[in-house]
Amino acid sequence: MCKLFGRKQKIMQEQATSKVNQSIYRQFPELAGKQPSITNRPDGDYLLSYRGSVTLDNGRKLERVVREAASETGRIKKLTTSR
Repeated sequence: MCKLFGRKQKIMQEQATSKVNQSIYRQFPELAGKQPSITNRPDGDYLLSYRGSVTLDNGRKLERVVREAASETGRIKKLTTSR
């Protein structure tokens, strides 16, 4: 645990983060290699946010944001994505 702003924050284990990353990279190849921003949730889980972009057939770029709630063991509980 680390202390941040007077509160105790749990830090997600590296092995669990790696497990979640591999799952996201398989499902969303355009996010491969992107590191998520990780925040603690009040229920003890973690919120991982990934940002990336993909170029469409017409040449435009589509910004993609993937957010997921995961347990400290790396089990994905909820996954949401933008277009």
